[in-house]
Amino acid sequence: MILRVPMAAFGGVLAGALGCYVYLQHGRLLPNDLAPSSLHAALKHGAPTTNQLLFSQNFVASFNSRLRNPDWVLEVIREDTCYGAGTRESVEFFEDPALPERFRNRLSDFKGSAYDRGHLAPAANHRGNQQSLVETFSLANISPQVGKGFNRDFWARFERFVRGLSKTCSEVRVLTGPLYLPMKTPTGYILAHPMLGEMPRLVGVPTRFFKVIVAEPKGEDMQPVVGAFVMPNAAIDPRTPLTLFSVPISALEEAAGFEVFPAFLSSARRTALDSAARFWQYAGVRESHAVASKDQPILEPALLVPTHSYQPLQGLVGQAGAVLPSTLPHDTLSPSRSMPPEVNKDSDSSSLATDAVQTSPSLSEPGPAGSLQGLPDKSSSPKPKRRLKRSQSSPVSAGQQLQQSQLDTGMLQAAGAQLCDS
Repeated sequence: MILRVPMAAFGGVLAGALGCYVYLQHGRLLPNDLAPSSLHAALKHGAPTTNQLLFSQNFVASFNSRLRNPDWVLEVIREDTCYGAGTRESVEFFEDPALPERFRNRLSDFKGSAYDRGHLAPAANHRGNQQSLVETFSLANISPQVGKGFNRDFWARFERFVRGLSKTCSEVRVLTGPLYLPMKTPTGYILAHPMLGEMPRLVGVPTRFFKVIVAEPKGEDMQPVVGAFVMPNAAIDPRTPLTLFSVPISALEEAAGFEVFPAFLSSARRTALDSAARFWQYAGVRESHAVASKDQPILEPALLVPTHSYQPLQGLVGQAGAVLPSTLPHDTLSPSRSMPPEVNKDSDSSSLATDAVQTSPSLSEPGPAGSLQGLPDKSSSPKPKRRLKRSQSSPVSAGQQLQQSQLDTGMLQAAGAQLCDS
């Protein structure tokens, strides 16, 4: 049975169990839509409703009623959820009846716009049965995305890469969501992004999208692998390396306003992953310059951390205790090797919205990863080279295919970090 539950509905059931516990433990830290009126006189007539939690077979969505977008969609995928009898034949997008009509996004909002109806939990991840596939077409799982060059191209290939992990992992959990990040001006930061629909029921167009991946490889001795990525909602050159969009999880959390996988990521793990992400994003910047040209510059990276954070990298990753697997040569990190091409069949057929493209800032070369502290000796394992190879790959053709051996956790490790117990 599929449950789609407004968060406010939990108030009566969890008032004593959860609400009082949180109130007693943290004093003022209590979700306003879970707070019973007995806790405060101001809540006599109830607390304002906020986000809605919607439960489907394989994913959970938190829907933002102000921006009429999901704040996040968390899915669990396995080989049996990705490859099954589900078919897209006769399946249409639909407005989610579980959301109040005046607070939901509508089909008419996208009509005639320059944006695709972009899945956050891709339909192709949930072909295990017809019902789970149909659920992904709820507009509660949809955000406006640039079509050509992003939703139908680079983002679609990224989704296929993630889906490929299900063949070598027992389970893969994927957290996907929109971001609304400001631009820096001489007088400060300014947030500006398009809105779809009509006042006052407008749908926000995100400036970027994120994915955080936790993959659990098959095998008793295998540790989970984690990667966090932020990409602009814009056409992305197909030569751009995936590592360019690797970001520190802590910076992503601060930008998004919530913690990701809080029961899994300890402080030590988060620190290790943050250091590794800076290293790999730096590597992505280097490789981007190698393939950029005057006519086709590469999009600047997410830069959720200041540029100067890249400078003192010598030994930083090792001091943080992160394992930087180098299971694949650096030249395989180009998109033509690390992510397969795919025509996104989940996208809408809207026209392209063009965005300005800028060149990445020049950054100095990183030092070696440094020795590992408090971990088993990894000296026998290949380590990242001091000078990265320049990519010789050409843009990906639509028909190019990859061998299955390249769709494994090694690619995720190369773009993120392997977790170690601490």
